[in-house]
Amino acid sequence: MDVETGCALREQTGAAGLMLGRGAIRNPWLFSQLRAAFGGGSIPVPVGRDLLDYIEQLWEETAREQSKAYRGDRQVQKMKRYLSYITQGLDPGFDHEILRAREEDAFFRICRRYLSHQDPLPGLPQATSRRFCGFSELLQPPPRKTTPPVSRRTIMTSVRYLAFLVLGVTAQADPKIENVLFLISDDLKASVLGCYGDPVCRTPHLDKLAAQSVVFERAYCQGTACNPSRTSFMHSRYHGAKGRVNLGQHFKDNGFYSARVGKIYHMRVPGDIIAGTDGLDIPSSWTEKFNSQGQEAHTPGDYACLNLNVFTAKPEDRQSTGMPHRMFVSVSYEGDGSDQPDHKTATRTIALLRKHGKQEKPFFLAAGFVRPHYPMVQPRQYFEPYPWKNMVLPRAVPNDLDDMPKLALTKSRSGLNGIAKYPDNQKRMWSAYYASVSFMDEQVGRILAELDRLKLRAKTAIVFTSDHGYHLGEHTFWQKSNLHEEVLRVPLLISLPGGKAGRSRSLVELVDLFPTLSRLAGLQAPKGLHGTSLLPILRDPAARVKESALSIHGSGTSMRTANWTYTRYKDGSEELYDMKNDPGQFTNRARDTESAKTLAGQRKAFEKRLGAAGLKPARVR
Repeated sequence: MDVETGCALREQTGAAGLMLGRGAIRNPWLFSQLRAAFGGGSIPVPVGRDLLDYIEQLWEETAREQSKAYRGDRQVQKMKRYLSYITQGLDPGFDHEILRAREEDAFFRICRRYLSHQDPLPGLPQATSRRFCGFSELLQPPPRKTTPPVSRRTIMTSVRYLAFLVLGVTAQADPKIENVLFLISDDLKASVLGCYGDPVCRTPHLDKLAAQSVVFERAYCQGTACNPSRTSFMHSRYHGAKGRVNLGQHFKDNGFYSARVGKIYHMRVPGDIIAGTDGLDIPSSWTEKFNSQGQEAHTPGDYACLNLNVFTAKPEDRQSTGMPHRMFVSVSYEGDGSDQPDHKTATRTIALLRKHGKQEKPFFLAAGFVRPHYPMVQPRQYFEPYPWKNMVLPRAVPNDLDDMPKLALTKSRSGLNGIAKYPDNQKRMWSAYYASVSFMDEQVGRILAELDRLKLRAKTAIVFTSDHGYHLGEHTFWQKSNLHEEVLRVPLLISLPGGKAGRSRSLVELVDLFPTLSRLAGLQAPKGLHGTSLLPILRDPAARVKESALSIHGSGTSMRTANWTYTRYKDGSEELYDMKNDPGQFTNRARDTESAKTLAGQRKAFEKRLGAAGLKPARVR
């Protein structure tokens, strides 16, 4: 909203303040002075990134003045983060016992230069910029003949006011974070969690986290298998991640301790877990890395290969690394779970929290769990709440696959993999999957309990998500790697210190995590990211940052909008599902004459969306 419009609105409504974007000026006197400063004229409000870039530029200039060697100092990085906090209207909370005098001097010199506006603000016409620059005088006492040094409080207040005006942020400050705890599960479908409505699965620790988080009910992955999804969200790119700065590297380069425990980038499960190897890890991401080894299908206990109807306790002839039926393996055994990779991941993560939570250097700590990815291995007590006889299989519709294009049909279907012959074993798959989810949930709980015990919650952002979802017999499909809702929709919980909990039905993508965490930590995100910051939704769960979410597979691309899912395959065939009235995606309306107008609209939006992402859509067949 421009100033003139804001003034008119205030006069018409008697509102107490002028709204600028999502921000507000609550003080009527300040409002009148602002209007007078601009002569009642209309000015554009520059985007927040311009101001942030401007202050970062001033910082770099000042750092060069002091010395190039000093620029990389840890305290300099901390001051840069403080500057970024201020541009978001946050209280940086100076610690004068830690910050050295020359750092404070450099910081205040930047602020003084900024307030005096020796250079015009970027993004504004010169005349308008001069008006805006002159407004800084309204925010501090008039100069005396012998001007005393500008006080720290005056500088903080002035920069904060300017940040509110230019950035258009809310009057309520965003939560300030120092640390990030990034938790990711593997092959976890959103619908199976208690906090997403499943009445059977026991996930008390994630449910508790959800009650303290913004729960994103419509979060979508960009890759439909482990490697493409993880590469995508760690680089915030739909495609072309090679050579780009990744999420862990970005935090590490900005003075954070960055560590991986378990699976963050792609690992072969079970291959790399059994071997204890790195998989496709990117070393530049981490200060340290730790693998979590386990025996997987070779764990002594009751082994089952459910599509082959094999049950045995013998260690021989078990489906494992690279074998065609490993996807249907479960193992139930006597033990406490401490020998399992996810338990080891939680234990190591707890140790790192104890070590690095006490240090001044902030941390980016990523913990990757491999469950409920096959083989579904956990102690017997985790199976007990889920008797297979009580499991209810997904709804089946006659001729369900007849209206799907050929490329929409996954190769892992009940009729092809053999499990169609064993309905009871399909129930056992659900039992084993639930057991794996509960085991993983308990490891998350151990980490969160330690975070609370160490009193780190007050400065740590927590993110929980999965790389993609999973099919457990819906449409007779199993596993992943297709463009349907059970695979594309993922859980996403974001908990911020001091942030309000809530639920959001806004569409978001996993590529949004990189810019969101950067902004929360006060870091300037690298150029070329495809994601969008979710801060507006974290402030207000009803807010929206995009109108659609993309998911990409080798066979085609899918676009999820508020009420529809449109998919176009590389051969030009299409799917169109009414997600409001047909959330199970049983009726493909791409050939329905009654939906022709909707189809045309979705095609147009799809092509525009892909064009903006640098993707080329296939020609409609």
